[in-house]
Amino acid sequence: MDLGGRSVIWPATIVLCYAAAPPHLSGNAFDLAAMAVLMVLSSLCHFRVKGTTIVVLSGVSIAVFLIFGLFVELILLQLGTFAYMLSRRLGKEDWYRFPVNMTMFALVSVVSGVTFYLLGGKTGVLSGGGIPQLIPIFGYIIMSYISNHLFLYFFYRLFIGAQRFIGKDAIWELVTTLLVAPVGVVLYLLYSQMGTTAICFIAVPLITLSVIFRLIKNSYDMNNLLQKTNEIGRQLTEKLDVNHIVKLFFERVAAMMDVDYALILSGEDGRDFRVVDRFVKESETLDRRTDGAGPVKWPGDLTGRIFRAGVRKEWWPSLNGLLPDYAESVLVVPTRRNTRVVGAVVIATKTRRAYGKEHLTVLEILANFLMVAVGNAQDYERTKYESERDPLTNLYNYRYFMKLLTEMFEKSVGSPFTIIMIDLDHFKQINDRFGHENGNRVLTGVAARLVEIVGDKGTVARYGGEEFIVLLPDADGQAAYLLAETIRIRLSDEPFSLYELGDKERQGRRLVRVTASIGLATAPEQGEDPLSLIRNADRAMYAGAKCQGRNRVATYIH
Repeated sequence: MDLGGRSVIWPATIVLCYAAAPPHLSGNAFDLAAMAVLMVLSSLCHFRVKGTTIVVLSGVSIAVFLIFGLFVELILLQLGTFAYMLSRRLGKEDWYRFPVNMTMFALVSVVSGVTFYLLGGKTGVLSGGGIPQLIPIFGYIIMSYISNHLFLYFFYRLFIGAQRFIGKDAIWELVTTLLVAPVGVVLYLLYSQMGTTAICFIAVPLITLSVIFRLIKNSYDMNNLLQKTNEIGRQLTEKLDVNHIVKLFFERVAAMMDVDYALILSGEDGRDFRVVDRFVKESETLDRRTDGAGPVKWPGDLTGRIFRAGVRKEWWPSLNGLLPDYAESVLVVPTRRNTRVVGAVVIATKTRRAYGKEHLTVLEILANFLMVAVGNAQDYERTKYESERDPLTNLYNYRYFMKLLTEMFEKSVGSPFTIIMIDLDHFKQINDRFGHENGNRVLTGVAARLVEIVGDKGTVARYGGEEFIVLLPDADGQAAYLLAETIRIRLSDEPFSLYELGDKERQGRRLVRVTASIGLATAPEQGEDPLSLIRNADRAMYAGAKCQGRNRVATYIH
C-alpha cells in the first residue's frame, strides 16, 4: 500500500504535542515505568469476540492522560500499540499497518485531549481529595470513541473498499469503551489517593480478567470447532464413495480453517509415500514443481506439530517440495488404520500464524474420521463388487444382469435394445478331455474376448455354465446381429492352447478351436419383459443356431 506523505503525520503529531502540551510528571519515574508496563501488558492480553479483536488499552490510556498529560499518554499509547502489532506477527506485506495504526492512534489521542482541554479539563493528580472533572472526562471518552471510529471508517473507504458506517466492529468498540473507561477513571482516582499501590490494585484484576476472557474465548472456539468436527465426521461416514468422501473432506476442512492448499499422502510401512489426493483453493495457482506424484520421504517427524513462517527448512526436506512457495503455516497429521500409520494429511495456507493447537486437534480427529469413512466405503465397494461379479470370469453375474435388464425396461421409452445369448458348442467334451482346469481357462478366455469386442457398447455377463449374455442399449436387431457375427468369428478363428489331461509337465499342448451358438432378441417387439426377452433369445440360440449345425447366429422370429 502506498501511503505517500502520510507517514510524516505521526512524528509531526508527536513533536507538536510536546510543544503545545509539554509533559508534567506528577509522579516519580517508577510510576511512569509501571504505567508503561501496564500499557504493554494490556495490549498483549487481547482476545477476539465474534471475529472482533478486543484490546483494553483505552482504559489504561485514560488514566495515563489524566495523570501525566497528553504527551505522555500519546507516547505510552504508541508503545502499547507497537507491542500489540508485534504480537500479531504480521508478514512483510502487512508491515504498513505499523505506521498506519500508530498514526491513527496518535491522532485519536490529540483529538480526545484537545476536547478535554476545551471543556476546561486539567491533567495532573488530584490534590486534597478534589472532585474529578466529570464533563471533560466524559467528553474525552466520547471523542476518543468517535474519532477512532471515524478514522477507521475513512481508512477502509480509501484503501480497502466499501465499509458500513455502523457495523459490528463499531458496536463492539462502543461496548468495550463503556466497560473499560470506568476502569481508567477509577485508576486515576485511586492513584491520586494511594500512589503506586493503586497501579497494582488495578493491574492485577485487569490483566487477570483479560486472560480469563481470552481462555473463555479459546474454550468457546474449541467447542465450536468440535461441534463442527462431529458434524463433518457424521457426513463423511454417511458417504460410500471414496472420491466423494475425499472431496467432502477437503471442502469441509477448507470451510472450517484457513486452507489454501492440502494433500493426502498414502503409503505402506513408512516407505514410498505418494500424493493420492490434492486440494488447491480456486483463487490460488499450483506451482509446476508441486504437481508431481513421485514418492516422498515419510514425514513422521513432522506429524502432530504446527509449522509457521520462518521454519520452512524443517518441513521442506520431508515433503520434497510438494508445498507451494506461498505456504506460511503448515499442519501435518498422520492417518491410521488399525493403529498403523498409512499416510498423512497436510494443509497449508499463505496466512501467517493461522493454526493453533485447537486446529491441530481438530485435524487429527477429522483425519481419523476420514480413514474410517474411506475404510467403510472400500469395504462396501468390495462387498458390492463381489456380489455383482462372477468369481471365475470376473464378468457381471446373472443377478446383476437381471437387475440391469429390469431397469432398462423400466426406463425404456420405446427405443430398441437387444440381448445376445451365447452358448459354447461341445464344451462338455473340453472338460472331459482336457479337464476342468482347462475348461475354466477357456471360459475366462472367452470372457476376456467378449469384453474386448463389446467394449463400451454394452454389458457382458456370465449367464451360467458355458453360457454368456450381452445387453446392448440403443441397439436394434441389425446392429446387434453384426456384433454377434464378430463374436462368433473371433471365437472360432482364435483357438485356445490347452494341455492334455494328466500331462503334469504341461508339454503336450494342443490348439483347440471353440465355437459358439448365438441367439438374439430385440425389445420391445421380441420381448415385453426381461424374462420373455431372455426366453426368446434362448429359443433363437437353440432352435436357430444349435439345431441348425452350431457355430451360427440366429435372430428370434415371431
